Amino acid sequence: REHDLVIRVKAAVDAVGDEVYSDSISLTVTPYYVPKVYTYLYLPGGYEGWAFDNAGLDSVASVKFDGTYEGYMYLPGATEFKVTTAKSWDVNYGDGGSGTLSSTGGNIAVAAGGYYRLTVDINQMKYTMTNTSWSVYGSAVAGGSDAAMTYSSSTGTWSVTTTLGAGTFYFRANNADAITLSDVSNNGTLAAGTTGAITVDAAGTYTISINLSNPGNYTYSLKAQ
Repeated sequence: REHDLVIRVKAAVDAVGDEVYSDSISLTVTPYYVPKVYTYLYLPGGYEGWAFDNAGLDSVASVKFDGTYEGYMYLPGATEFKVTTAKSWDVNYGDGGSGTLSSTGGNIAVAAGGYYRLTVDINQMKYTMTNTSWSVYGSAVAGGSDAAMTYSSSTGTWSVTTTLGAGTFYFRANNADAITLSDVSNNGTLAAGTTGAITVDAAGTYTISINLSNPGNYTYSLKAQ
């Protein structure tokens, strides 16, 4: 996310003499983002050819390093997959029934394509899958409604160009607050919850995008048009 800075240079000789300052200049800078590395589970399946060396192989990340994992999968159609602890079949889990995982379970079947949120609790050997559509919601959105976002499979992002008023917004799935994301750290990254609602200072037309393709490293952009 862009930030405005005002900088100047101070010069002095040792600790004696007067300090001299340059003129101040204004800059707009965008900090360089370095993704964090977590522990992962991998999701080989029919959607990417059951291959561990395919760039399309999805994964879920344990942000808290506590055995609970989350990530998102774009599936263009019905498919099947399994969960592995590494990029190999040495340890793999399938569907144990009723949302459980089992080392002897069959493939996890997905009946229809969509953009799925997958959670895995390896401690309890459970998983959930939720098909999601994303929107922008909050006081900055006109009419108190959701501004629906559109997914691009070529860029792996959800985006919308819409008019926003001065106020705040966050991202939510399926027009409800069960799954929400906001800028909790105020650094252009997204985390669960609404406490980091994003501020819009001036009304105008904006293009807003989110990228959830890197598990544990969700990002967004807000650009005035």
